[in-house]
Amino acid sequence: MRLEINMHVHTFRSACAKPEMTLSAIQTRAEESGIRFVGLSDHVDLPGDVWRPLGTLEEVRSGKWGITFLAGCEATVISPRKVAVDAQTAESLDFVMVAANHYHLSHVENPVVRTPEAYAKHYMSMLWGVTRWGRAAIVAHPFLHGKLGKILDPYEVIQAYDLNKVERWIAESAGTGISLEIRPGYGGKAAPFFREIVKTCRRHGMKLSLGTDAHRLREVGYQDSFIDEVKKLDIRSSDIIDPRDFLDR
Repeated sequence: MRLEINMHVHTFRSACAKPEMTLSAIQTRAEESGIRFVGLSDHVDLPGDVWRPLGTLEEVRSGKWGITFLAGCEATVISPRKVAVDAQTAESLDFVMVAANHYHLSHVENPVVRTPEAYAKHYMSMLWGVTRWGRAAIVAHPFLHGKLGKILDPYEVIQAYDLNKVERWIAESAGTGISLEIRPGYGGKAAPFFREIVKTCRRHGMKLSLGTDAHRLREVGYQDSFIDEVKKLDIRSSDIIDPRDFLDR
């Protein structure tokens, strides 16, 4: 399988990304890595934050690059009732990626009781909110809770998920165009859980997106070990989104 897409790349417009993350530098690194499609996914964390591309949307989409850039964002899900990006901005972009597990941000709703079971339940309510919102194309780093490491063991949250309830969400959301991101690291300790997620998505027709959450140039391409992870999770070419579908809307 050729890994030709990276739908989760931040430019220097994201405060957490390195200054080196310019379009021309990303293009060069992508070409070196065999990446043909790059999704620009700078953060929109607060209502009122403005998506500020490196140039206009037309320049990003101009086709003058040796690769295809897609203009998107990573919008924080603030609560099951609120996503940070406004509808007008969402509809102007090629895709909207949502992060429903930014629990480390002070304005993001957390469960009242901070246990693995409570976070698993609350995260599922965030995903149902994303489905109701109706504008999300990709769910970023789903079911990962590394930012909770100071509060509890993130792996215990993964163990707390009820796979029947996860399957119900996938089954009822697959037809809305939502896809789940797979990124390097999913083939580790939690591989059995994510293998089940992959199988469930395939069963119900929900696609998978690939991305590295790149904040620096060396993260734009995939390490060889990710090929082994993809095989370990039994991900097939037919499971993966085609970025051109976002451009044909």
